[in-house]
Amino acid sequence: MKRKEFLKKISPLISEKNTLAVNTSPRENGNCRKLVSWINAENPKSSALHLDNLRILPCKGCLSCLSGPCPLNDDFTKFINQIKEHEAVIIVSPVFFSGVPAQLKAAIDRCQFYWSNKIKPAQNREGYFVLTGERSEKDLPCCEKTIKAFFATLGIKHIKSYYIPKNEII
Repeated sequence: MKRKEFLKKISPLISEKNTLAVNTSPRENGNCRKLVSWINAENPKSSALHLDNLRILPCKGCLSCLSGPCPLNDDFTKFINQIKEHEAVIIVSPVFFSGVPAQLKAAIDRCQFYWSNKIKPAQNREGYFVLTGERSEKDLPCCEKTIKAFFATLGIKHIKSYYIPKNEII
């Protein structure tokens, strides 16, 4: 899908919603940052979150979340609070080895607390997934499965996923 076609399709879906566009790429001037910028330019109620600006530690598998809050002290709560404050969430991600980047995967894995305790902190939110990469749309299902699980864990309804080739962004 071309960038302009994507913006034309997504804008009517989120134009009236307080939307959070999440750049999950670690690249400061990468394609995901550009896409988030264009989403925000088209939609005045949209704001950006650059995941790389947060310090989110990976899950340690300590199982403390089965009986209480996670003991890790980082920015994960800021990330979840940003999601809870918006009506719609757009995850914008590059493809890294047929998956999402480590920064996003760390944040998703930290949702174990919500999954274990059957808590849905972001119910009645809409979720969109935008994947960009060098290869082809065949990478979308690999990454989309993880994002759909993330959304379901938080109570976010997955609405649509999009693939935009790298050469359509530049």
